[in-house]
Amino acid sequence: ALAPSSSLHVMTSAGGLADWLDLGSIRVDPTQLDEEELSSYRLRFTWKVEPREGSTEQPVDAVIEIAQTRDPQAQEMVFRDAAQGTETHFVRIEDRMWFENEGQWIEMSSSEFEAQESMSPMDTTPFDLDGQAKLVGEETVNGIKTRHYTFDETILGLTTGEYDKVQGEVWVSVEGGYVVKYLFTAEDDQGAYSWSWEIYDVNAPITIEPPAEAQGAREDIPIMPDATERTAIGAMVTYSSPSSPQDVVDFYKAQMPTYGWTYDQGGSMASDQFSMLAFTKADERVSIMISPDGEGGTDVVIQAGE
Repeated sequence: ALAPSSSLHVMTSAGGLADWLDLGSIRVDPTQLDEEELSSYRLRFTWKVEPREGSTEQPVDAVIEIAQTRDPQAQEMVFRDAAQGTETHFVRIEDRMWFENEGQWIEMSSSEFEAQESMSPMDTTPFDLDGQAKLVGEETVNGIKTRHYTFDETILGLTTGEYDKVQGEVWVSVEGGYVVKYLFTAEDDQGAYSWSWEIYDVNAPITIEPPAEAQGAREDIPIMPDATERTAIGAMVTYSSPSSPQDVVDFYKAQMPTYGWTYDQGGSMASDQFSMLAFTKADERVSIMISPDGEGGTDVVIQAGE
């Protein structure tokens, strides 16, 4: 979700624009963006690590691209690391989330992936700075009017470690006070480092949809209305229900025919500890496995296939 932006404490000269920016007062993070001002945006964040010979540092050449909307509350994020040859893809829409793992999409409720709430591109970035950046002037960046500041190690009170050389630039929106663009480069005896962060397409029409490759729960296979902890991996769906196993069995026997499925009594079985209901439709088959969860509720596994 979008969160209110951090306030910017800026030293001002009498009657003039802000000459200095307190770096310790800004947060270079997508969660800073003010939901009252920004209904949507895209963000690109890159960082590189170039180790020196004999260094213990690992090479990094990575980019994170994010699209976010407020209505509906949705986020799409792609993470690529060219140095490692990896790519990770997340999509979150309201209370549902999908992520890709080794070419397979997994769907779950967003409440079961709360780590996403704290996931930030800046987790790996030295934005925890304490010092003052000098005003260069006003510039328009990605269609947004900004104030452009620069800093280096001579004025920077670093709280992120010791670097031999630092160069940084920050572009802060005149209206809203959020960071539009941020550049940071540094060097030490281990390597050279660079980070960049910028937002664009602010308040542009952005549509975020479930990934086309994710099968997940099908519209013609109902889910108990009180389902919790729902997860989908490919064509398999699992969830829990506070209802009794018998109530779940009765639900599927009553509801599946209304979606065009025929109950396969010969392929089904039932007991106090485990039930498997089989349904067919044309050349498709669905198996629904129902078992007690040990706490009065039920665990359900749905497997659809030919």
